[in-house]
Amino acid sequence: MTVTREQLDNFHEFAARQLDNGGSELSLEQLLDLWRIENPAPDERSENVAAIRQAVDDMDAGDVGEPADVVIQEVRESLNAADWR
Repeated sequence: MTVTREQLDNFHEFAARQLDNGGSELSLEQLLDLWRIENPAPDERSENVAAIRQAVDDMDAGDVGEPADVVIQEVRESLNAADWR
């Protein structure tokens, strides 16, 4: 993917805000990861929107899956972190 001047300027502003708000301990890679989370590529955004729409459709159809507290407990156990809060 080709980087545009606008994208670079936006990342620079984002990184400066992070540093100004206590993010000075973050590495450049961590800043880039945060940037990517907040600014997904158009194809990633489309995939995320489609997944959310499918989840809503599933819920509307009565296929609600497992309760969040059950899933959270399973994740904690799989990470051996049952006492996380």
